[in-house]
Amino acid sequence: MLDCMKVLHWCCVVWTLLVSHRAEAQDDVSIAAASSLSAALHELTLDSPVRLTIGSSSRLAQQIEAGLDADIAILADDRWMKQLEENGWISERHALIRNRLVIVGSPNLHGATRIGIGAQGAPIGDYAREALQSWGMLDALNDRLISAPNASAVLAQAESGWVDSAIVYSSDAHRSQSVSASLVIAQDAHRPIEYTIGLTQTGRDNPAAVAWFDRLQSDDARAALTRYGFTEFTPTTTGSNPRITAPPIETREPLMRSLWVALLALLVSLPP
Repeated sequence: MLDCMKVLHWCCVVWTLLVSHRAEAQDDVSIAAASSLSAALHELTLDSPVRLTIGSSSRLAQQIEAGLDADIAILADDRWMKQLEENGWISERHALIRNRLVIVGSPNLHGATRIGIGAQGAPIGDYAREALQSWGMLDALNDRLISAPNASAVLAQAESGWVDSAIVYSSDAHRSQSVSASLVIAQDAHRPIEYTIGLTQTGRDNPAAVAWFDRLQSDDARAALTRYGFTEFTPTTTGSNPRITAPPIETREPLMRSLWVALLALLVSLPP
């Protein structure tokens, strides 16, 4: 009887540790976001148990598919979010905010020796090349383009003086202390720049992540983003989807079943 009581005691200890660890893990929220959102998200998540992974949207999408721990993704090109959704990584997505392209440094690109631009595949690079193509300038300037992996890196090129001109997001030029927009690129020169927020399959089962997913779409969050140079849009634009009410994954029952099997196995092994 004493041995049985000890076994039950240790089973209770194990169960308590598992439950507390799972609850503690769910208090943390992991957000993977485009680098142009870095400053705004650091303000919005200040003093909160939120872990930010910042980078190029294309790179983040690839990392999420490779197993990156992310409850929420915010990408600067909805094509990457659609790909994640189609491959089963995103449970729901919504359009969040918009941006614009500007030129910092010399507005005369034909007279520039070095032009900062995002790498191909990175949204900032794709939008910029679309604009140059629409102007009929891409081929003529191709050998002067200095690629950078993400929006923050393009801005850093311009701030350091490494390039004569750079095509960056309006929000990045807005927060810069050393460069400013010398030319605003017309929005019809490229696809609309829309940031999409998505809740991942793992984030769907984390109540704290769901709360942050809703909070980042609130009026207060959008107002904070506009202070950083982003622009609002109507919710009916491309990229907004209705909330998907997929059933949650049940974990309690399988865990209890495993614990009872382990307990019975221990009891059977006691007489030998």
